[in-house]
Amino acid sequence: MEVLNLSMIRTLFFVKIKNDRCDEFNMPKEYEYDELGEFRPIVIETPFIWNILPTLNTANSLRARNSELDFEISPLIDDLHYTLTRKLLPKEGDIKLNIKTIIEGEFIEDNGSFIFKKEDKDIELSNVAMGIKYFGILQVLSNSNYLYKRTNTYFR
Repeated sequence: MEVLNLSMIRTLFFVKIKNDRCDEFNMPKEYEYDELGEFRPIVIETPFIWNILPTLNTANSLRARNSELDFEISPLIDDLHYTLTRKLLPKEGDIKLNIKTIIEGEFIEDNGSFIFKKEDKDIELSNVAMGIKYFGILQVLSNSNYLYKRTNTYFR
């Protein structure tokens, strides 16, 4: 059994890993919780989420129609997919990032998938640079009210 203590500027997380799984996780009470009362940091492991977004949308649709379907999606990917496809109500401390200026365009949802719109041109995400895709994730999260003071967003 491994025990990890993660210290981040006056904050201490306690993680106990057992059989390669998180067995226990404790964190300070001052961290923001989602609408279900759960602590859900946003982990952006890779911008390839854009490439599999249509597949994840289909998987969730199938799962919603047939509860007997048994397949598992990585919790990190599933949580990021959730935050990219659901909009929250604005809350105090919202941070609106002006990423549109930085990347000279914006990520727009179009029938369950996204495109990059630049200078009135729709660009398929397979033709967009990786760095722009990272900014696109932040742009969508910001526009959907997921970024606010004390948001926990991690890049791996």
